Amino acid sequence: MKTSFNLDAYLKRIGYSGETKVSRQLLADLHKHHVKAIPFENLNPFLGMDVKLDSEDLQQKMVFQKRGGYCFEQNLLFHHALKTIGFKTTTLSARVRWNQPEEKPTALSHLFLLIEVDGNEFLSDVGFGGMSLPVPIKLQEGVTQATPLEPYRLMKKGKVYSMQVNINDEWKKLHHFDRRTLKLPDYEAMSWYLSNHPKSKFVNTLITTCVDSYNQARYTLRNNKFTIYNRGNKTEQVLDTPEAIKEKLKMVYDLSVPTHELLDQKLKKLIIGAEQAD
Repeated sequence: MKTSFNLDAYLKRIGYSGETKVSRQLLADLHKHHVKAIPFENLNPFLGMDVKLDSEDLQQKMVFQKRGGYCFEQNLLFHHALKTIGFKTTTLSARVRWNQPEEKPTALSHLFLLIEVDGNEFLSDVGFGGMSLPVPIKLQEGVTQATPLEPYRLMKKGKVYSMQVNINDEWKKLHHFDRRTLKLPDYEAMSWYLSNHPKSKFVNTLITTCVDSYNQARYTLRNNKFTIYNRGNKTEQVLDTPEAIKEKLKMVYDLSVPTHELLDQKLKKLIIGAEQAD
């Protein structure tokens, strides 16, 4: 994954102006700035637009056009930024278990990062939607790891790790993974399936989230429902027009909403579907 990467533009995009000497603290600072500044969003697959994973397109979309992206885009962009600074980072793939029945098998459909720094290994995931890691965590099984938001832990069976998060005193599985790394064409195939399959949630559902570790908050827009999770409190707002949804995308996420002839039509469909479900 060799690339020319505009580090200065990336750092400006995420609002980071400090030193860039490789360290555990820098990794944590960059992670926190990234998940706050670049929202998780799936407008491209939602609108039938291509999702491209080469470095130049990732930078053009998320850095220069002020867009966000989903896991493959987010974590590959972060991977390139870290590599450019000098971090030793590897991409890992996972089988998502979030909100899945225990008996249901799942495919490899997620990408995140393993980073070696200061003699330790850390996992960084800036692209797991509403449950993206607030900060990197150590690759250490069986230990509850505090973050600015929820506690996380890693459990291990054989060679397979289980990433878990504690919500309301209950441990919930996010994904399963091992230490195998794949190549960009593998991730492109996974991403193409998720962004094109007619039953994919990324094709049928609008999802936009960001994580504010400094204020201990998560901001999530799912279809036309906007939710703020803040220090154990939850507030919800239902948006009843396409204009209200687009305004939320701009004002809360500082997102440049793409101009697309189907956008208003698809947003209206989401609103009608939510009203009928109620």
